[in-house]
Amino acid sequence: MIFNKTVILDCYTDEPSGYGARPYLGTHQIHLAQALSYKNESFSYLTIDDLRFANGEKETENTNIRILNKTKNVANATDIINNAETIYIVMGCFVEYKYFSCVPPTINEVYELLKNSPAQKILFYVLGVDNNICDEYKTSNLAQIVDKVCIGNTYRFVLEDSSSDNFLIPNYDLLQKISDQPVDIIEQLNYPILAEIETGTGCNTPTCSYCIEAKRHIRPTYREPQAIVNQIKTLYNCGVRHFRLGRQPNFFHYQYNSIEKLQELLAGIREQCPDIETLHIDNVNMNSVVEPHGKDFVKLVVKYCTDGNVAPFGIESFDDDVRKSTRIYGKSDKIIKAIEIINEYGTEVGKNGFPKFLPGINLMHGLPGQTEKTHHINMAFLEDIYNKNLQTHRLFYRYMTPAEGTITINNDRDLQYYNRCKREIMQGFVMPMQKRVYPSGRVLKSFREVIVENGTSILRTLGTCSIKIMIENQKLEPYGTYDVQIEDSLEPKLLKGLIVKEK
Repeated sequence: MIFNKTVILDCYTDEPSGYGARPYLGTHQIHLAQALSYKNESFSYLTIDDLRFANGEKETENTNIRILNKTKNVANATDIINNAETIYIVMGCFVEYKYFSCVPPTINEVYELLKNSPAQKILFYVLGVDNNICDEYKTSNLAQIVDKVCIGNTYRFVLEDSSSDNFLIPNYDLLQKISDQPVDIIEQLNYPILAEIETGTGCNTPTCSYCIEAKRHIRPTYREPQAIVNQIKTLYNCGVRHFRLGRQPNFFHYQYNSIEKLQELLAGIREQCPDIETLHIDNVNMNSVVEPHGKDFVKLVVKYCTDGNVAPFGIESFDDDVRKSTRIYGKSDKIIKAIEIINEYGTEVGKNGFPKFLPGINLMHGLPGQTEKTHHINMAFLEDIYNKNLQTHRLFYRYMTPAEGTITINNDRDLQYYNRCKREIMQGFVMPMQKRVYPSGRVLKSFREVIVENGTSILRTLGTCSIKIMIENQKLEPYGTYDVQIEDSLEPKLLKGLIVKEK
């Protein structure tokens, strides 16, 4: 058997403005594949799950999400690694974090799986800031076997002067040249994915002291609509039916608030890809929603995107003192208005049973300036949202973990206090809101992902911030299509239901 000299090893990526943990296939992985195709360079694609399985990780009656995302190459994974001359390691998570259907590897795990490979090893570290990489990596065994670290865009490294380490700034003229190149990753997969598509990069409000985007110093730059449409059509022709327009910190600033450009982009996608199943967006700055163009952007998203779409708001805190201390742009009084605007057009229930377009709320615990008062302010705003009969898709309440090079967190590391705040938010707002948005008796369609635990299946759709639903005492197969009737709301982001249709 002849093996390709080049290997892409996907260790999954997660960054504030881009996602590549399953079921997502990230922009970095897609662009790397297209750059190699542009050079007529064949490659084998492996996930970290392939190597785990090849090295003895076992499948069990319950779903082992450490080896769920194996490719068609899994049987030859060891030989592929041993015969490779170049291994591109795409990695963005250096902490062990459990996602719904995958577990990104630790630094030490990647080292153990690659330490005996004679190949040149190039690490694409997508969370880098300028030329910095986290101290954990610098002192790790992995650093001893990696030949080169690239910060930023994979396609630039492959197609430009690879002597540089820093490719943070995009080159969209170059990306456009390769946007119609095949993505040979797709034919090597055993399962459907949600393709993350880069529409732009750089933040239009780069002041937040905790955010890695502010430290990258990349001015807002956007791809032309036709270039994005061409790339999506290429993936569509390869069989991909699920897409998210992501990577940028604020989708509502696309092409500097151009309604015409957004119309061209979304209408072009639906025209060229008529059987698309998922078309969602990513991050939205609530300040852009309340600007004059905001309502027109909402209308276009509702018209052209698919049901279950979410605009995640990086609110982080409703406390204006905290917002000021961390340089978060905009005062909290705009948040309610932004939620109202999206609700005006997005709450209609679509054919799949999901609201067409809702806001999501992100809050952080541990920001500088946070006091006991902060929690009371957060609760008061959430109560106001609920009492106004508004709808939100979900709420994330996370403990602040700063990226390398950003501010330190609040010195108050009282985990017990964090858990109390989170519990009160979940019980007082999230659960009542979840029952409002997903009432008992409604049928939700097109669940694909399946995780089995002790004979019970937990399902999720392929989409942004997807809701999960539990089917008791049924072991379902992954990547079928299931329609489910809601019975109850069990806990945040988890419903209980019954299968009403299986395709």
